[in-house]
Amino acid sequence: MTSATVADIRDAVGRLGWILLADMPIDAVLQIAGHLGRIVADPRTGAAVRELRPQRLDRANPNTLSSRYGDGSFPFHTEAAYLPIPPRVVILYCQHPGSGRRPTHLLDSSWLIERLTLTDRPGSWVVRAGRPAFLAHVAERVGTRIVLRYDAECMFPSGRTSYLEQRQIDEFLKSAAATRIQWRPGDLPVIDNARVLHGRGSSVADDRDRVLKRAMIAEECRDGMGL
Repeated sequence: MTSATVADIRDAVGRLGWILLADMPIDAVLQIAGHLGRIVADPRTGAAVRELRPQRLDRANPNTLSSRYGDGSFPFHTEAAYLPIPPRVVILYCQHPGSGRRPTHLLDSSWLIERLTLTDRPGSWVVRAGRPAFLAHVAERVGTRIVLRYDAECMFPSGRTSYLEQRQIDEFLKSAAATRIQWRPGDLPVIDNARVLHGRGSSVADDRDRVLKRAMIAEECRDGMGL
C-alpha cells in the first residue's frame, strides 16, 4: 500500500461512505486495515480476518443473523452493533462470489442521521445479544460527527422517543435506494460502518460455496487521521 492509495481510500470513504476496490489480493485486507486503524478482533473467533459463509439455521451460532435468517437474506444493519463501541470501518473481501450470485446491499444513512438528530434529546435503546444488556442511542455525537448504530435483531426501543425513532428508521428503510454489490473475486469494499448500513441479498441457488472475508477497524487511526 502507498500513502497516496491510503489517502484516496480515506477521502472516498469520508465523502461517499464507502469505496469498492477491484482485483485485490487477499493480503490487501490486513494491509489496508493496518493503515486505517486498530483492527478489532472478531468477538467469537478472535481472528483479525473472519471468513463468512452462508449457514443453515441448524448450523448457525446462536444470537447471530444466520441463527434467525439461515441462508436467506439479511436486513440492513450496522456491523457489530451489539458491541459497546461498534467498529468505525468494515472491510469485506470476495474470495468466491458463490454459485447463487448473492449480492450485498449498501445504504447511505446520511439523510436518516440528519433526521434523527433534529430532536433535543435522543431516545434510549436496549442493546441485547447474548451478553449483558446496555443502553445506547441510534445516533449520537462522537467528536465532531454523528454516528449511527442500528440492528433490529439486537437493538430494542425503550420509551416514546426511541419508538418515534424506530418509525423514522422503518420509513427510511422502505423508501431509500440502496447500492448493489454484485461480487466478483478480488472485490474489496471499505465501508464507513458509522454511516452506511449493509444487508445481504437473496441467492438464486445453493451458494454455500460463497466465501467473503471481513475485517473490522476501530475509531483510532494509526497516524492520528480520522476518516
